[in-house]
Amino acid sequence: MVKPKGKLAALPDLLSLELSLVVILGFLSGMILTSGISLLRDFSAIFAPALVLAFLSFGFNSFNAVFDMYLDTINRPKRPLPSGAYSPTQAFILSVFFFMSAVVMALDFSPAFYLTSFAFIFLAVVYSLPPLYLKGTAYLGTILASFIYGVIPVLAGIALFAPGSYAPYFPFLLVTFLFALSAVSLKDFET
Repeated sequence: MVKPKGKLAALPDLLSLELSLVVILGFLSGMILTSGISLLRDFSAIFAPALVLAFLSFGFNSFNAVFDMYLDTINRPKRPLPSGAYSPTQAFILSVFFFMSAVVMALDFSPAFYLTSFAFIFLAVVYSLPPLYLKGTAYLGTILASFIYGVIPVLAGIALFAPGSYAPYFPFLLVTFLFALSAVSLKDFET
Protein backbone atom coordinates (compact mmCIF):
# COMPACT_ATOMS: atom_id res chain seq x y z
CA MET A 1 0.00 0.00 0.00
CA VAL A 2 1.19 3.50 -0.84
CA LYS A 3 1.54 5.93 2.07
CA PRO A 4 -1.65 8.01 2.05
CA LYS A 5 -1.71 11.75 1.59
CA GLY A 6 -3.64 13.74 4.12
CA LYS A 7 -7.34 14.19 3.43
CA LEU A 8 -7.00 17.80 2.39
CA ALA A 9 -4.08 17.08 0.06
CA ALA A 10 -5.97 14.16 -1.55
CA LEU A 11 -9.28 16.02 -1.99
CA PRO A 12 -8.47 17.69 -5.35
CA ASP A 13 -7.57 14.28 -6.77
CA LEU A 14 -10.72 12.67 -5.38
CA LEU A 15 -12.92 15.41 -6.84
CA SER A 16 -10.94 15.47 -10.13
CA LEU A 17 -10.78 19.25 -10.27
CA GLU A 18 -9.50 19.21 -13.85
CA LEU A 19 -12.66 17.41 -15.03
CA SER A 20 -14.79 19.82 -13.04
CA LEU A 21 -13.14 22.69 -14.88
CA VAL A 22 -14.15 21.03 -18.18
CA VAL A 23 -17.75 20.84 -16.93
CA ILE A 24 -17.76 24.52 -15.94
CA LEU A 25 -16.26 25.54 -19.29
CA GLY A 26 -18.98 23.52 -21.05
CA PHE A 27 -21.62 25.36 -19.04
CA LEU A 28 -20.05 28.71 -19.91
CA SER A 29 -19.95 27.81 -23.61
CA GLY A 30 -23.69 26.99 -23.53
CA MET A 31 -24.34 30.27 -21.77
CA ILE A 32 -22.24 32.25 -24.29
CA LEU A 33 -23.89 30.41 -27.19
CA THR A 34 -27.33 31.55 -26.06
CA SER A 35 -26.68 34.93 -24.45
CA GLY A 36 -23.43 36.24 -25.85
CA ILE A 37 -20.15 36.93 -24.17
CA SER A 38 -21.38 40.10 -22.48
CA LEU A 39 -23.07 37.97 -19.81
CA LEU A 40 -19.60 36.97 -18.58
CA ARG A 41 -19.35 40.45 -17.07
CA ASP A 42 -22.25 39.63 -14.76
CA PHE A 43 -20.42 37.40 -12.32
CA SER A 44 -23.47 37.06 -10.09
CA ALA A 45 -25.51 35.56 -12.95
CA ILE A 46 -23.02 32.79 -13.60
CA PHE A 47 -21.34 32.00 -10.27
CA ALA A 48 -24.17 30.07 -8.57
CA PRO A 49 -25.16 27.92 -11.57
CA ALA A 50 -21.48 27.24 -12.32
CA LEU A 51 -21.14 26.13 -8.69
CA VAL A 52 -24.07 23.74 -9.21
CA LEU A 53 -22.22 22.20 -12.17
CA ALA A 54 -18.99 22.00 -10.18
CA PHE A 55 -20.82 20.23 -7.34
CA LEU A 56 -22.41 17.80 -9.81
CA SER A 57 -18.96 17.03 -11.18
CA PHE A 58 -17.48 16.64 -7.68
CA GLY A 59 -20.31 14.27 -6.80
CA PHE A 60 -19.81 12.24 -9.96
CA ASN A 61 -16.06 11.97 -9.57
CA SER A 62 -16.14 10.93 -5.91
CA PHE A 63 -19.04 8.50 -6.58
CA ASN A 64 -17.17 6.96 -9.49
CA ALA A 65 -14.01 6.63 -7.38
CA VAL A 66 -15.88 4.33 -4.99
CA PHE A 67 -16.73 1.88 -7.76
CA ASP A 68 -13.35 2.20 -9.49
CA MET A 69 -11.37 1.46 -6.35
CA TYR A 70 -10.54 -2.11 -7.32
CA LEU A 71 -9.16 -0.95 -10.69
CA ASP A 72 -7.33 1.99 -9.17
CA THR A 73 -5.71 -0.31 -6.61
CA ILE A 74 -3.91 -1.99 -9.51
CA ASN A 75 -3.53 0.80 -12.08
CA ARG A 76 -3.35 3.96 -9.98
CA PRO A 77 -2.51 3.07 -6.37
CA LYS A 78 -1.76 6.70 -5.45
CA ARG A 79 -5.40 7.72 -5.96
CA PRO A 80 -7.20 8.75 -2.74
CA LEU A 81 -9.13 5.53 -2.11
CA PRO A 82 -6.48 2.88 -2.84
CA SER A 83 -3.87 4.91 -0.95
CA GLY A 84 -6.10 5.04 2.12
CA ALA A 85 -6.50 8.84 2.20
CA TYR A 86 -10.27 8.31 1.98
CA SER A 87 -12.37 5.25 2.65
CA PRO A 88 -15.07 4.23 0.17
CA THR A 89 -17.68 5.26 2.76
CA GLN A 90 -16.16 8.73 3.10
CA ALA A 91 -16.03 9.18 -0.69
CA PHE A 92 -19.64 8.01 -0.98
CA ILE A 93 -20.77 10.45 1.73
CA LEU A 94 -18.94 13.26 -0.11
CA SER A 95 -20.66 12.31 -3.37
CA VAL A 96 -24.09 12.36 -1.71
CA PHE A 97 -23.26 15.72 -0.10
CA PHE A 98 -22.25 17.27 -3.44
CA PHE A 99 -25.18 15.76 -5.36
CA MET A 100 -27.72 16.89 -2.74
CA SER A 101 -26.17 20.36 -2.48
CA ALA A 102 -26.34 20.72 -6.27
CA VAL A 103 -29.99 19.64 -6.35
CA VAL A 104 -30.96 22.10 -3.61
CA MET A 105 -29.05 24.97 -5.27
CA ALA A 106 -30.55 24.11 -8.68
CA LEU A 107 -34.02 24.77 -7.27
CA ASP A 108 -33.27 28.49 -7.58
CA PHE A 109 -33.10 28.28 -11.38
CA SER A 110 -35.31 27.32 -14.31
CA PRO A 111 -37.07 23.94 -14.38
CA ALA A 112 -35.03 23.02 -17.46
CA PHE A 113 -31.78 23.67 -15.58
CA TYR A 114 -33.07 21.66 -12.61
CA LEU A 115 -33.97 18.72 -14.88
CA THR A 116 -30.57 18.91 -16.54
CA SER A 117 -28.99 18.64 -13.09
CA PHE A 118 -31.03 15.53 -12.38
CA ALA A 119 -30.06 14.09 -15.77
CA PHE A 120 -26.40 14.59 -14.85
CA ILE A 121 -26.86 12.66 -11.58
CA PHE A 122 -28.90 9.89 -13.20
CA LEU A 123 -26.32 9.36 -15.94
CA ALA A 124 -23.48 9.46 -13.40
CA VAL A 125 -25.15 6.70 -11.42
CA VAL A 126 -25.85 4.61 -14.52
CA TYR A 127 -22.23 5.08 -15.57
CA SER A 128 -20.69 4.01 -12.25
CA LEU A 129 -23.06 1.84 -10.22
CA PRO A 130 -23.10 -1.95 -10.47
CA PRO A 131 -24.91 -3.86 -11.89
CA LEU A 132 -25.40 -1.25 -14.64
CA TYR A 133 -21.77 -0.02 -14.57
CA LEU A 134 -21.77 1.21 -18.15
CA LYS A 135 -18.22 2.42 -17.64
CA GLY A 136 -17.21 -1.22 -17.88
CA THR A 137 -18.66 -1.63 -21.38
CA ALA A 138 -16.25 -0.71 -24.12
CA TYR A 139 -18.28 1.71 -26.21
CA LEU A 140 -21.27 2.59 -24.07
CA GLY A 141 -19.11 3.84 -21.21
CA THR A 142 -17.07 6.08 -23.50
CA ILE A 143 -20.20 7.46 -25.17
CA LEU A 144 -21.90 8.08 -21.82
CA ALA A 145 -18.84 9.79 -20.29
CA SER A 146 -18.62 11.99 -23.39
CA PHE A 147 -22.26 12.93 -22.99
CA ILE A 148 -21.91 13.63 -19.25
CA TYR A 149 -18.75 15.74 -19.53
CA GLY A 150 -19.34 17.22 -22.98
CA VAL A 151 -23.03 17.68 -23.69
CA ILE A 152 -24.86 17.93 -20.34
CA PRO A 153 -22.89 21.01 -19.16
CA VAL A 154 -23.56 22.83 -22.44
CA LEU A 155 -27.24 21.86 -22.19
CA ALA A 156 -27.26 23.28 -18.66
CA GLY A 157 -26.03 26.64 -19.98
CA ILE A 158 -28.64 26.58 -22.73
CA ALA A 159 -31.38 25.47 -20.31
CA LEU A 160 -30.62 28.31 -17.93
CA PHE A 161 -30.22 31.16 -20.39
CA ALA A 162 -32.45 30.10 -23.32
CA PRO A 163 -34.89 27.38 -22.24
CA GLY A 164 -37.14 26.12 -24.98
CA SER A 165 -36.13 24.74 -28.33
CA TYR A 166 -32.74 23.06 -28.40
CA ALA A 167 -32.86 22.40 -32.15
CA PRO A 168 -30.85 25.51 -33.14
CA TYR A 169 -28.03 24.34 -30.88
CA PHE A 170 -27.90 20.76 -32.14
CA PRO A 171 -24.89 21.29 -34.48
CA PHE A 172 -22.87 22.81 -31.64
CA LEU A 173 -23.93 20.01 -29.27
CA LEU A 174 -22.92 17.40 -31.85
CA VAL A 175 -19.48 18.95 -32.32
CA THR A 176 -19.08 19.21 -28.54
CA PHE A 177 -20.05 15.55 -28.16
CA LEU A 178 -17.57 14.44 -30.84
CA PHE A 179 -14.82 16.50 -29.27
CA ALA A 180 -15.58 15.01 -25.85
CA LEU A 181 -15.72 11.54 -27.38
CA SER A 182 -12.23 11.93 -28.77
CA ALA A 183 -10.92 13.31 -25.46
CA VAL A 184 -12.49 10.51 -23.41
CA SER A 185 -11.21 7.90 -25.87
CA LEU A 186 -7.68 9.27 -25.57
CA LYS A 187 -7.96 9.33 -21.77
CA ASP A 188 -8.95 5.63 -21.89
CA PHE A 189 -5.62 4.85 -23.53
CA GLU A 190 -3.84 6.60 -20.66
CA THR A 191 -5.30 4.19 -18.11
